Amino acid sequence: MKLHFLVITLFLFISSFTYANDGKNLFETNCKICHSIGGGKIVGPDLKGINEKRSLEWFGKFVKNSSSLIESGDEQATAIFKEYLSMPMPPSALSKKEIASIYKYLVSTGKPAETVKTKPEAVIKGDATKGKQLFFGNIRFGGGGVACVACHTTGSKPGGTLAKSLTLSAAAVKPMLDALPFPAMKVSYENNKLTKSEISDLTAYIEQTSKDTEEPQLCLGPPIGGFLGFVIFMVFLGFYWKKRKKESVNKNIYDRQI
Repeated sequence: MKLHFLVITLFLFISSFTYANDGKNLFETNCKICHSIGGGKIVGPDLKGINEKRSLEWFGKFVKNSSSLIESGDEQATAIFKEYLSMPMPPSALSKKEIASIYKYLVSTGKPAETVKTKPEAVIKGDATKGKQLFFGNIRFGGGGVACVACHTTGSKPGGTLAKSLTLSAAAVKPMLDALPFPAMKVSYENNKLTKSEISDLTAYIEQTSKDTEEPQLCLGPPIGGFLGFVIFMVFLGFYWKKRKKESVNKNIYDRQI
């Protein structure tokens, strides 16, 4: 009987250890690029002591599809969305069991500290001027990646609208450039890696433009230029159209004969 009890206890201990270890591995693979456990905010919130703030059920819904939870009117999800510059967490392919494993691992790290001091921002050594040229594609990325302006605006400068405006602090944008947490970024740069120097230059430029409080201005130059070109072409075409032959060739032959 004692042996039987000992075997069951050992089995439960090993299972618990493996479960927690799976949670750690899943966290390291899927979450660490955007979240810390006691190290302060990165791209997303610090997850230490998550069980003191959120239930497993809520945590699972948010991780699975934060946008759906926000659209449902959930106040907590909406508050996080607004706090983190209205950038939703991308949907996750993790299963309920895997999410539960991550949650259990986070719980095992202990309660949140009363005050968590975020790490001070590193001194930006990048060249903001070069970063601007990289952002707008005047200088190509060494890895051949697409210019940022194809998807983003920054400050009051015009640009693409596929993704959010990058009016962010260096502390927010650098981890995203390092980790590529969003699907579109992965497609664009996963096989076209940005160098540390390029990330530093882009960070310096975006940090500089984050102080620009003006709204992005719509660039009207190309459409106005196209319209004026069309008008000039139509005037030119109309001028030569007046000289067109208005009767058939047969009529000229007939006139000569009579």
